[in-house]
Amino acid sequence: MDAAAGLSRSRKAIDEIDREILQLLARRTEIVSDLAVYKQALGLPVRVPERELEKTSGFRQQAAALGLDRDWAEQFLRMIMGASRQLQSRHLLRCHPHNSFKGSAR
Repeated sequence: MDAAAGLSRSRKAIDEIDREILQLLARRTEIVSDLAVYKQALGLPVRVPERELEKTSGFRQQAAALGLDRDWAEQFLRMIMGASRQLQSRHLLRCHPHNSFKGSAR
């Protein structure tokens, strides 16, 4: 295989993986919206530091097992968790604009 064909094939594979990542993020976003409802019903804050620590630790271990940089994986997860907290906070404010909820979108 020549270099140009290899480059094209690799780029197409990356494009497909990127589409799959977006599909997974969309699915995760749907579940996060459900979480906001459950947390509100249970009186839980948007941010649960113990859960975030558990997730971060496990994610770092999984990343290492896959040969990925643990720090990079943690940064990626923290970005996703931050976006999830913002989504939950916005969702709760839309559903209950006059209530204040525990936790922070930060």
